[in-house]
Amino acid sequence: MRNCSDFQILITGYVDHELTDDQVAELKEHLAGCQECRKELERARIMKNALDMMSIKTPEDDYWDGYWAGIYNRCERQSGWLFFAMGVTVLLIGGIITLFRHVLFGPDTPIWVSVGGTAAVAGTVILVVSLIRERIRVDRHERYKDVRR
Repeated sequence: MRNCSDFQILITGYVDHELTDDQVAELKEHLAGCQECRKELERARIMKNALDMMSIKTPEDDYWDGYWAGIYNRCERQSGWLFFAMGVTVLLIGGIITLFRHVLFGPDTPIWVSVGGTAAVAGTVILVVSLIRERIRVDRHERYKDVRR
């Protein structure tokens, strides 16, 4: 025996004309005796009418022209950041080499400075490599990177 919650599920199918003849007959029989389900049917019909009147607005060509111009600007900015990052990387590598050669392993440097500095530099390099690897992995599995208009 079905209860009201079973019939309320059928109401959506009824409004969308997706029920079999047997289900329609069973639902109509239940609706004859259940005021709450009749109210639910009326709400479903109102909702369907409202949804049927809606339409998806398609943007005009001017919008898409502006959108693709924005893409160009983003690519331009990304190439600027790429060159900036390359320059900073070269400077950092040169600084690290100088640090190792002259400061950490100089003739007057205490052993604890050499060990601590080496550990700090190694930890920083490991963290940076880890971030770069993760970024590459995320980009490789990005679901929407090839989506175009």
